[in-house]
Amino acid sequence: MSTETRTLEEMQARVFERGKQPAQPAGDSAAARLIADDQARREKERLQRRADLRKQIAERSKLMARVTDLEAELRALDARCDDLAVEHARKCEPLQAKLQAASAAARTKLLAEVTVFNCELEEALQAVRRVRSKVVREHRDVRSAAAGLPTEQQLAGGDLAAPELRCELFVTKQRLAASEQRISRARDWVSAFDRQLSLASSTPARPMMFGWHAEHGKVALDFDRINLLEFRLSKWRAELLDAEHERHECLSEMQRISTEMIAE
Repeated sequence: MSTETRTLEEMQARVFERGKQPAQPAGDSAAARLIADDQARREKERLQRRADLRKQIAERSKLMARVTDLEAELRALDARCDDLAVEHARKCEPLQAKLQAASAAARTKLLAEVTVFNCELEEALQAVRRVRSKVVREHRDVRSAAAGLPTEQQLAGGDLAAPELRCELFVTKQRLAASEQRISRARDWVSAFDRQLSLASSTPARPMMFGWHAEHGKVALDFDRINLLEFRLSKWRAELLDAEHERHECLSEMQRISTEMIAE
């Protein structure tokens, strides 16, 4: 048995002397190939899902463009109604002025003219309302159809984004959470040391009795304590400033990553 062991050791030594590494077991390489194939399949499926989603997003963009056109058409129809009302008032104002001083026979004729203008206005408004009703129905249907389609933001959600970007986003979120904890703690300490410094820097008066006379003398300041508190306050203010800067950087970084997830 020892002879076999020495022989195996000698064989392994000779292999290393020739600069060759011992061959890996066949099972390990087979497993690696299977894992690589699975990862490739998953990546292909992810890209296909993104392509399908982009088609739906493009369709939604077309529908929303149609919604914008329909809204402009509705505004134009409303403006048309206003114009008809203004035109009707322009036609009727002279007749209304004549009615005040007209005789009975003249009033009958003038009222007949006003009635004609009123009928013309009503017919024109009815025509506009019929068109507007159709536009409103189409606007509602198109908008409802667009609401059921995905937006670009969904490209950055779930497992549709690249794993590298999702990992980068996770790390950035952890940094953001840590910076917010730093900010909360720094604010507490800044508030505490600011109160202590304010108290230590005050110079309250205390009564001093000299016989029957009471005088007020200033309490001596503890300059060592004031200096210590000022230094501690400065440290935590610096920490607060740095943590807020870190949070701002994290938010900007998250926005960048989200943009890359969508544009991938």
